[in-house]
Amino acid sequence: MEIFLRPLDLLLHIVNVIILFFFLRWLLYKPVKKFLRQRDERAEAAREEIRRGQEEVESRLRHYNELIENAREESARIVKQSNDLARDHAKEIVESAKAEAAEIVARAEREAQYTRAHAKDVLRDEIAEMAVDIASKIVKREISAEDNRAIIEDFFKKVG
Repeated sequence: MEIFLRPLDLLLHIVNVIILFFFLRWLLYKPVKKFLRQRDERAEAAREEIRRGQEEVESRLRHYNELIENAREESARIVKQSNDLARDHAKEIVESAKAEAAEIVARAEREAQYTRAHAKDVLRDEIAEMAVDIASKIVKREISAEDNRAIIEDFFKKVG
């Protein structure tokens, strides 16, 4: 079997291949290219949506960080205010306690002074009675109340 290539057959084959190429290009290449272009557009839209989502997330993150910082500042201010209030309250309590202590000391001093004066009077009376008893035993006579008073006054002037 001999294969003969005739130029006309060869030319027909070349023309058929060229026609087939353009037909397949028209039939397959353009729709595939259109499909690929649409896929790229969808991918770009998805990337753009992701980028917008990231920007929104970053914006919200900045906003929430600002809120957290504001909350921290507010809590620090409240703590400082509470500490100042507690310090003032403690100062008032200390001042009140000092005033109460001073009142107690003053009352105790008054009571001590009264007790001292009362004890002094009681002792004075007892000493006067003893002096009168001793004097009457020594003198063996009765001393009048006026004499007694004069002797006692004289005694206390000397003693102090």
